[in-house]
Amino acid sequence: MAVNFDSKEEEWIYNSLKKFKLDFFYHYEIFGGSLLRGGIIVDYAVWRPMLTPFEYFGPYWHAGQLGVDDKLKLIAEEQYFGQPPIVAYGSDIFDQQSSDDFVRQNVL
Repeated sequence: MAVNFDSKEEEWIYNSLKKFKLDFFYHYEIFGGSLLRGGIIVDYAVWRPMLTPFEYFGPYWHAGQLGVDDKLKLIAEEQYFGQPPIVAYGSDIFDQQSSDDFVRQNVL
């Protein structure tokens, strides 16, 4: 089954998680996901050993300071998963190697 990525950075992160043999879900839905108003789609949910949210906030949609909607999303994810999300920004991931480095340092 082919995966449709929202960005090249999400594909690099996906490749990094696979490279390090981590168990994860891509576009994990909580609180109704795309079916319910207020639902959330988490970029990745990674087992480490507990299921942990992992978000990529790229420069196109998330330039500058995080907006209120992004802050609320992270708070909701922390409440749901019982631990803070891992967040990567555009300045963290700019090619496959930087994605591998970020995952090695922040996810493993």
